[in-house]
Amino acid sequence: MARWESRRLVSGEAKWDLAFEAYRRGRRYAFGPEFPLRIEEDLELIRISDELWSVNLSWYPPDRMTFEVNVSTPRTPETVAFEVAHNIYPGDYLHLAVLHQHTFARQGHPAASIKLKNAPESVISEGIEETAYLRLHSDQPAEQLLACKLEWLRRMVTFAGALGLQVDGRPETEVLETMARAGFMDAARAAFQLRLIKHPLWGPYQYTYLLGRRLVEEGERRAVAQGARESYLEYLYGGLHTPQTFLPGLDPLLGA
Repeated sequence: MARWESRRLVSGEAKWDLAFEAYRRGRRYAFGPEFPLRIEEDLELIRISDELWSVNLSWYPPDRMTFEVNVSTPRTPETVAFEVAHNIYPGDYLHLAVLHQHTFARQGHPAASIKLKNAPESVISEGIEETAYLRLHSDQPAEQLLACKLEWLRRMVTFAGALGLQVDGRPETEVLETMARAGFMDAARAAFQLRLIKHPLWGPYQYTYLLGRRLVEEGERRAVAQGARESYLEYLYGGLHTPQTFLPGLDPLLGA
């Protein structure tokens, strides 16, 4: 796994070009006939190089939102595609745009314009992002699917590391070594993940990735089985969901 990944890493302008093309593919989805809700885009695409984040969506109050590509952090082409789908279309940015332009503007739910970390809504938000690439492409080449599952594995390894450090009291050196080995991460990325799980906010937040993905995967399975993809997408992106309400609220919509 590590050899497969290390042989394919790209950075610099090559990574920027891959990220921009993945953004264009996602944008065609968000503004095309497959997505049932119309949105307006207000997003600035920029290069960064001063942090280990690979691809990120950032908001700078009061009204600037950026799609940041770290051209200094190497990734495989498949991982770049996963990260862009996760953070932009049809992941985080599309979700935020729908919440702001539909749920908040039309339905009058002020909470929908604010995403609070470690709030119950964050579980489904991360589920939307973690499954975004698979929603964008129904058929994935084997290497692309491998890249997706590798990132999911790293989420689980980081979650286990957070539990080991904060609950079991394991030494940092032991947690770091386990994360690097089990998550197929180099030393720099493992150290970056360790920095996150030591944070009082980001450490507990790791659970949202796994639980959210499992819930959204199940929701999509039910929607596909009922042939209700359009109404499901409106429900998925436009609702204020928690782990307790997501699937129970979906079943009546699907006529189950």
